[in-house]
Amino acid sequence: MPIIKLLTIILSLIILSSCVQQDKKATRETTAKVYSDFCAPMIYAYIKNITIEIQGNEIKSYSITERQEINDFIFDIENSKVNGPWKGSKWDKIVLHYEDGYEKVFNTNGEVFGQGSSGTFFDLNDKYKHYWKK
Repeated sequence: MPIIKLLTIILSLIILSSCVQQDKKATRETTAKVYSDFCAPMIYAYIKNITIEIQGNEIKSYSITERQEINDFIFDIENSKVNGPWKGSKWDKIVLHYEDGYEKVFNTNGEVFGQGSSGTFFDLNDKYKHYWKK
């Protein structure tokens, strides 16, 4: 009989712990204001360049290679305000190219960006919207 009580207590603690973790995640998602509230900070020094790929009749590609422009872009990404949930099937791309070959891809329509084709999206800073007007 004591083993059944012990198993019941352990199972109850696991379930309670799971509920607490879900509640913390829900609270974080409803109180998040900017991109960095959702994701770990990016290490600026390891980003080699940034590519913006715009879909159309042909793909237009723009590169940001100057260190200060890269740092400004990443700072703006990390401080971009939550826009809300979006769904989409075809998006342009913002690609962060790291020195080790890793690529972090954001989907964008020139107004908002996110890490997938749907989910939480963030406002793209107005100073980058000129790429979509070329």
